[in-house]
Amino acid sequence: MQLVPVIELSVFDFAAEDKTFPSGSRVDQPAEWRHLWFDVMKSAGLTGLEPLPGTDLVPIERIVDASMIRTIIAGELRVQGPWGDIDEVSPINGGYVWRHEGTQLLPGCCADLGNLNEIRDALRIKAGSWEMVWMGHPWVYARVNGGRLEISPPTEGNAPTDQPLLFDLEFADVELAIAAAERVATEFQARLEDAMKRDFGARATALSKALVALVTT
Repeated sequence: MQLVPVIELSVFDFAAEDKTFPSGSRVDQPAEWRHLWFDVMKSAGLTGLEPLPGTDLVPIERIVDASMIRTIIAGELRVQGPWGDIDEVSPINGGYVWRHEGTQLLPGCCADLGNLNEIRDALRIKAGSWEMVWMGHPWVYARVNGGRLEISPPTEGNAPTDQPLLFDLEFADVELAIAAAERVATEFQARLEDAMKRDFGARATALSKALVALVTT
């Protein structure tokens, strides 16, 4: 069981205004969209990265260069606007990829790095009841059943009680995965802080923590 922290490096956030996009969807033209991603990121100075297939999601473990981080932060500023107050800072879009025995669950739309807190809370769900665990949408539901955490397939409706489980996980495995993901995210926050000191000075600590949005236990 793994939880892989990722951020979204969207071609729409980094592409030049006159950039031409493929005429079809990612499903219809996956090769064209993948080529576009590498082209846009190269122009932005984000080289040496590779998104997960069919997505704009990049594991944060691979993002280590300070100049690259500053480019990503500049992209966040374009999307979020100036951070006049710490309450105006939103966590970086992305989230956590679930992987277990060959099955993968990607974070949905509007997920972010702060969602590890919701994943941790899933272990405290009242036994036997399905509850939505925010990992973006489509929604994902979780249920505690006899020391195991059951995860539904993504859905746009209510808890899919009549569908096969996507994951059936031992609590201990989930706890280990959460701890490992938290270490990776905490290390990423430290790299953000170091890279942001040049432009944000003493605010770098608070801003970087807000961008990762971990609630440590």
